[in-house]
Amino acid sequence: MARSRRVQLAETSIERLSRVLSDRWHIKVIFQHDRCETTGKIIYLPVLPDDADDSLLAALQGYLDHEAAHCVHTDFEVMEQRLKGKPKLQAAWNHMEDARIERKWVEHYPGARLNLDNSSEWAWKHVAEVTETTVVDPVTNEVTKVKKRTWDKLSDFGKLLYAAGVYNGVGESHWFVKDVVEPDILARVKTDAADLFTQATVAASTSEVIDLAEALLARLNEKDDPAQQPQVIDIDQLPDDVQILPAGALPSPQQQVMFKQPPAHPNAPLVAVVTPSGNVSGSGVKKPRNYNPTPEQLIQDSQATNLSQQLLQEAKRALSESARAYCVYTTEGDKIERMAQGNRAAFSRFIASANSMIGPMKRKLARALLSRQQSHWEEGKYSGKVNSRRLYRLILGTDRDVFKQQVVADDIDTAVLMMVDHSNSMHGKKLELAGKTAAIYGELFEQLKIPFACYGFSTGQYDEAAKRFHAVLASERKHFTRWGNLWLGEYKSFADSWRKTAPALLSMPNNARYNTYDGESLKIGARMLLTRPEKRKILLWFNDGRPCPNDADDQPAHVTYAKLMAKEVEGMVELVCFGITTEAVKDIYSACVIINDLTDLPKQGLTQIDQMLRTTKVRRKKVA
Repeated sequence: MARSRRVQLAETSIERLSRVLSDRWHIKVIFQHDRCETTGKIIYLPVLPDDADDSLLAALQGYLDHEAAHCVHTDFEVMEQRLKGKPKLQAAWNHMEDARIERKWVEHYPGARLNLDNSSEWAWKHVAEVTETTVVDPVTNEVTKVKKRTWDKLSDFGKLLYAAGVYNGVGESHWFVKDVVEPDILARVKTDAADLFTQATVAASTSEVIDLAEALLARLNEKDDPAQQPQVIDIDQLPDDVQILPAGALPSPQQQVMFKQPPAHPNAPLVAVVTPSGNVSGSGVKKPRNYNPTPEQLIQDSQATNLSQQLLQEAKRALSESARAYCVYTTEGDKIERMAQGNRAAFSRFIASANSMIGPMKRKLARALLSRQQSHWEEGKYSGKVNSRRLYRLILGTDRDVFKQQVVADDIDTAVLMMVDHSNSMHGKKLELAGKTAAIYGELFEQLKIPFACYGFSTGQYDEAAKRFHAVLASERKHFTRWGNLWLGEYKSFADSWRKTAPALLSMPNNARYNTYDGESLKIGARMLLTRPEKRKILLWFNDGRPCPNDADDQPAHVTYAKLMAKEVEGMVELVCFGITTEAVKDIYSACVIINDLTDLPKQGLTQIDQMLRTTKVRRKKVA
């Protein structure tokens, strides 16, 4: 079953942003099944199955943009110094800082606005969603089911901050503000919080936002101080059966009982006491808002509205409900290792010995390039250069399309990526053959000025996967198919000089590692190519058979995933698999070349590439 386009697009977006964060800000993005948070230098994302809901995938993309914005624009040192031990101030600052860092992030990457909006909408729907919880009476053990919104569980302070954030972002006409936020909360937002949130959005620093958060708390504390601001009571709005006692008056013993519990007689009066502060309390009277939450309430507010917690919970639910799909336990140990430079003298001798092969191959490729660059004339045009052979038609008055126009073919405009299997089964002669083949093609591409790169792919050590596998409960194991670490060896990137990196390719026999995750490695290779500006993208895949994951991994799932990704990648780039001394690769890849010896290259390998260079077909399906 093919993966959804939304999954492919989400993976592409996340992978590209991850690369930007790593290259520009040295921030690492890691997928891990039980984490959704940031440390300032690492962003942890929860693992999602391929069949995850589209809205959840969109929310995850927005969360990554949001946390990336925090990592880049929030001053964590100032935050730690000024907010430590002040949970209420930290809560206010967090809502206000979110608006500032998202604005600055969109200035860097305008396209991030859509991701952030999708993430916000997803979170607001979860806060407004009605959920059913089970309540057990501690005395009678009676079980009842209560339906309640997350919003209703928040403290008044938590509602005020959350509503202010939404109001600041989308205004009063948004469905959340109209349908969820209570009128009195919204009124308080407008009078006491809206202007400060607006200032926070355009603030220059984290410290400035903390100042604004302090100003917000000062406003709330000042208006909620009973000694300064007594509450105005509209007696006409109280129920008729509520008895009002004057300020300072105490109810009778009978009234006190009635005040604490419903009256025994249906006609008995209810009691409301007006306290010296002006507050009204009693049966049948709505309590005033309290914007001074307890530390416990602040924690509950954070847990209920925290996007990372919401995503983590939904990710776990998606995993539990997912069909048996390919799913990674963690990417924390994945790495790209720069391969050491090889022996230059040995490489020079090898190229000299292979010149008799390289020369004819180069000429054949050059002819393919020239065939793409040839131009021709199209006749029967109403403008352009006069076509003397058709001029008589104009004289006779039978036709006016007597011009011709020159059509120049596109340049080759091609990028090539070579990826070589470095599993233990490739050790020795196979890797030697693959390395020399890659070296010959690299020399050809260099001489023909075709941008190219070369990477090896394999896995980390066996015991790393086994340790993770045995450290979790059996009920969790069934959700994951990859427990080990993915490894890539960088021999030459697209930006590297060929002359400096080429000798390392002959050292491949010394770099054999463990197993392979073919499906993921294919996907990574395709993504590397899709970032290139060239129209044509060719992936040369060197492999000696079917995927062979670690013992702890689900091998059938890896084989299935490799076939799925091969088909998907073939729809995005032009994929040619070099079967190193085996035809087993034909079970997975459509275009295969079997190489048993270097002498097979001129006849087998070059023919396939030559056909690609001559064709005018260009992949435009930029997905994964």
